[in-house]
Amino acid sequence: PPPPPPPPPGGAAPGLGGASAPNAKPGSESLSALSNLQKRLRKRMNTMSNADKPSKSNKPDVDPKFAQWLEIQSHSRKLTQEAFLALAESKRKEIDVNIQRLQTEAPQSLDQVNDLLALFDGAAQWFPGGTKEMKTTLPQWQASEPKLDAMIEFAQVMTGMKAAVNEPVARFAEYDIDIARLSSDFRLCERNWGAVFQTNGSQWLRHKLPVDNKLIEQAKAYVNSLVEGYVSRVEEEVASMNRTGFRIRRSKQLTRELFAGLRLCNDCASFTAESKGPMTLCVRGLELFIKLSNEMFDKHVSSMKRPAVVEHFDDILRGLNELREIARSQCQHNEVAAAVSSALNESEIVRQAIYDACRVLMQHVIGEAQPALEGTTGSRELVLWLMYGCKFINRVLEMLGPERVSGDKQMKGILESLQQLEVALPSA
Repeated sequence: PPPPPPPPPGGAAPGLGGASAPNAKPGSESLSALSNLQKRLRKRMNTMSNADKPSKSNKPDVDPKFAQWLEIQSHSRKLTQEAFLALAESKRKEIDVNIQRLQTEAPQSLDQVNDLLALFDGAAQWFPGGTKEMKTTLPQWQASEPKLDAMIEFAQVMTGMKAAVNEPVARFAEYDIDIARLSSDFRLCERNWGAVFQTNGSQWLRHKLPVDNKLIEQAKAYVNSLVEGYVSRVEEEVASMNRTGFRIRRSKQLTRELFAGLRLCNDCASFTAESKGPMTLCVRGLELFIKLSNEMFDKHVSSMKRPAVVEHFDDILRGLNELREIARSQCQHNEVAAAVSSALNESEIVRQAIYDACRVLMQHVIGEAQPALEGTTGSRELVLWLMYGCKFINRVLEMLGPERVSGDKQMKGILESLQQLEVALPSA
């Protein structure tokens, strides 16, 4: 079409704002019309831009966590997102099938248990919501979880036992490192294997797992060898000190380590549910512990005040009590005393060491009694000494068995000393 005719002089351009206002300044009508045109054009452009944008209502919502999971998993496998989604779907189906297989299958060996566990290794990674989504998506998962947990524990414990019994106990030339390692290895076994030893794997049998009773017995023997290694190494160190000469600081350290060995014997009997080996080792440790304690008393403790002397002999009683605890862990209540008495009396060395402890204590009490008997000090301190002497010897008699030592000349002499001191006490 032909262009529109030019506006008349002084008139407004058509379509730019209409007729000019009367008395308007020259040129103001044009500026106003241009401004209005710009506004209308901007409005039209905005309308067109919005029409080009996709409607929010038509755009599917994407869970940001799902998007992040998809991005990480596909990128780590160098797959497209579509390929990874297809892979994840197939894996989820496999897991569902394997869960049903787990409920009915009874593995016959450790290798078969490991093969089954491998089927579920990293299973949660195929679910956008991880373990939580897996448990809700697969209805059989929660019912199978106790068996899976039992299988994991079974595989870890049995693998550890196999490794331990097939290798010699690690030993070190340095004494301190050697006994520290033996003790820490024992505590590791106690923590990892204790429940299995107590029940012989009954919790695994409930899930039809192949419990190897022979391996469990071998593992118990391995644990016992750790304790024997500890006691033997301390024995060697005491023998070395005896060759080079008594040293009080070294003797204190060795008695502490011997007592730790007695505690290991007790704990070994408790968590392996066996007493024969640990009780024999405990008696061996007691021989050395009491003999060294007696030597320390003669060369150091005898010059101390009553509280220190009492603490020294209480340590001997605590050592003897470790043997009693071993018997308590394995024997009926009415059999404990007989088991302890039998173990102590089978060793002439430990029985003599116990008699020697009673003897040096009574010699000390008699020495402390002289001032009171001569009237230079009060008798209260003597009564306290006699009371402690009675307590110590009574505990020893309980351990040795009164019927076994009633006719022993050494024990008769010790008891007569107590009675003579009581008769010699000044009148109250």
